[in-house]
Amino acid sequence: MSERRSVDCQGEIIEYTLVRKKVKNVNMRVKADGSVSVSASNCVPVKFLDDFVCSRYDFIKSSVERLSAEKKNSVFELDESRTYVGGDKVSFLGEELTVEIGKGADDSVYVSDGKLVIQTCDPENSAFIQKLIRNFFYNSTVSLFRELNDEVSQLFAEKFGLSKVPIRLRRMKSRWGSCHVTDGFIVMNTRLVFYPKNCAKYVFVHEYAHFIEPNHSPKFYAVVSSVMSDYKIHSDILK
Repeated sequence: MSERRSVDCQGEIIEYTLVRKKVKNVNMRVKADGSVSVSASNCVPVKFLDDFVCSRYDFIKSSVERLSAEKKNSVFELDESRTYVGGDKVSFLGEELTVEIGKGADDSVYVSDGKLVIQTCDPENSAFIQKLIRNFFYNSTVSLFRELNDEVSQLFAEKFGLSKVPIRLRRMKSRWGSCHVTDGFIVMNTRLVFYPKNCAKYVFVHEYAHFIEPNHSPKFYAVVSSVMSDYKIHSDILK
């Protein structure tokens, strides 16, 4: 049995997953994606557990910062100017994948067991293989952004009565997203497909929030937090 909980720690909202199980002690773990998990027996009151999480605030914060730094160093963004061969590394939604190229009856690219598998009837045609890889990431990005736009727009519709906003895709060096309030659309950085999914969701939330508060004031971040209370975990990864 598990439930999602949130607690205000020193003015910052910490979300955690509470798992009820037969254990003697209260155990807390900060996972690789920065999420917090607490396990405890059914006899431990939730107030005690909320206070326990707050008492470990400094540990949680330092762990998330460390994981964020490690995540930045381990992300292998696709370099479209190079030729990928078997054994090369590339990231997909925050997961490090090893490129594997093999012969197959049909041309396909898919993720399996930590690998980016490319199957083609002509595995020696490096130019065609690079095209398959590029197409895989482009199609995956389109699918991801459509899904997240649906999800985030629904949240903003329920909370603020905001309609779904059209999005445009662009590869950008210095910005993860941009909001064009006057023209009514959002530009999303295609590089987000290499990072954990919740990082891309945070950027959507951030840009949608600009339609409510077109600045970066405390009111703006209050809007962001009301939709995604643990947004700082994901924004830190992208810094």
